[in-house]
Amino acid sequence: TRHQVVSKDLCPSVVAVCGVVLPKPAPLEADQLKPSDLVLVDSTSRNLRRLALAVASQNAVLLEGPIGCGKTALVEFMAATTGHTEAAKVLKVQLGDQTDSKMLLGMYRCTDVPGKFEWQPGTLTQAVSKGHWILLEDIDHAPLDVVSVLLPLMENKKLMIPGREDCLDVAPGFQFFATRRMYYSGGGWHRPLNSHAALLDKYWTKLQMSNMTRAELKKVLDRRFPVLTVVSDRLLDIYCQLTGDKHSQLDTTTPQNLDHSLQEDSEDYSSPLEGRGLSLRDLLKWCERITDGFDSTSASTAQRVFQEALDCFT
Repeated sequence: TRHQVVSKDLCPSVVAVCGVVLPKPAPLEADQLKPSDLVLVDSTSRNLRRLALAVASQNAVLLEGPIGCGKTALVEFMAATTGHTEAAKVLKVQLGDQTDSKMLLGMYRCTDVPGKFEWQPGTLTQAVSKGHWILLEDIDHAPLDVVSVLLPLMENKKLMIPGREDCLDVAPGFQFFATRRMYYSGGGWHRPLNSHAALLDKYWTKLQMSNMTRAELKKVLDRRFPVLTVVSDRLLDIYCQLTGDKHSQLDTTTPQNLDHSLQEDSEDYSSPLEGRGLSLRDLLKWCERITDGFDSTSASTAQRVFQEALDCFT
């Protein structure tokens, strides 16, 4: 195994993720894990190993990075690799201004019996009590009452439920993830300002992610869309022209460059498009649409590629 632990070296109750041994609640079925869903280029493998180390230490993990850099995909791949394949075992919540603590903690609901109410636990309560994984996306959008619920959980490993006088201890297997977007402004990548989630900063194990290099993007396209290999360079030319210089930075997979990758990425960053920023998600959507019936020698295919680009990138 070339001095690295792999899953074949271990018993069925554990799995190796980039050399890090993690518990596996149940054996994986053949159709449960699709390795092609995530192409392990150098930067992705590095981030996956760092994520595995954080999970092994049972720390709450905050994944930071630009939109579309693969924060959620990395957690989903980790969950699938470790056997958390059922939707109930990996709970995802998209946070926003309208999200309140009741969604996470739970509330009383009416029953079929008039005047009778029953307690319906929320997403976070279920995850804590049953030992499931939970991912809170865009933690920077969390309102103050949600942050006040998360503070005792991260500080004392206990979930307080106001009004019920309940204090839930974290069940074995519970794992807390969150994502936070980085925004480009004034010549650099920045965390959102005036976010209540800043109160949680000292409790996270932070994993900073940056955009892939062009060479890594090509590996991803060639692996996921082999029929497009002959034109992948041309597709990347178009995509990189639309996104500016954010995929042309130096290699960020070495330890000395990793912590400063977002800053290095922003030094010469420029985008020729106004409005929403494009990301890897848009590129993959474009490639998925043009793969079916693709013929590099057909004029009609070229027209369809152009039309799909207009739809995906505007």
